[in-house]
Amino acid sequence: MQNVRFRVYDPTTNTQVQLNSAPNGDFLVNSRANGTYEVLVPHDGNWIIEADTSALGADKKLVLQNKNGRPAVDSAFDRETNRVTTNLVVDPYRNLYSKENVNAGFYTAPKITVPNLEIPVSGGTTPITGLVTNPVTPGVTFSIPSGQPTDIVTLQNTGTATGSATPQKTGTVTVTAETDDGYGGKVKTTATIKVYTDIEYDANNGTGTVSPNGDKLYPLRITQARMRTPMREPQSP
Repeated sequence: MQNVRFRVYDPTTNTQVQLNSAPNGDFLVNSRANGTYEVLVPHDGNWIIEADTSALGADKKLVLQNKNGRPAVDSAFDRETNRVTTNLVVDPYRNLYSKENVNAGFYTAPKITVPNLEIPVSGGTTPITGLVTNPVTPGVTFSIPSGQPTDIVTLQNTGTATGSATPQKTGTVTVTAETDDGYGGKVKTTATIKVYTDIEYDANNGTGTVSPNGDKLYPLRITQARMRTPMREPQSP
């Protein structure tokens, strides 16, 4: 992959190393059009290589480190730190001055979106669907995260991208939807579920009415104040 930038750090001091292979002796080396890169370090030994992915799209992620046990093709980089510590052994007798296959493997991570829901408290079970782009697995798991009320809705998962929410009482709750990213991690998003009720309101002198079509109605109360001057008895002269 092109436009991945690489830095080298001294593992003993964690300071960045100036690279002779970089333009003008800079600290960064860009990967080439064919996806390869090369850094020239001052001497043999251990070095930390860091992959700078800021020039890539946010959906480009490192694959799981050493996923298949095949160093020639596996990604060597830790996906949490974007770093790998590697050892360069120089053997002049065998004309060895480099180390190959310090690979950085990237993939396009799935994305997941879930619409917010508003459902009536008496409406029964309602589907909730996650839209996944670049899916790795078809399933989306819906859950109520820690700190959110658990008595507003109950959630059911089906192993597909569509689960369901069953209202229990009125209120608002944030739910989490997640799907596998294909490399040992999860892609997550959140959505809001509002559970409401139709409320009778006094519109015509006490004759209550309620929405026939599920519209959300809220109580409207109008009070009238009357002013009255007390009458006095006439007094005798």
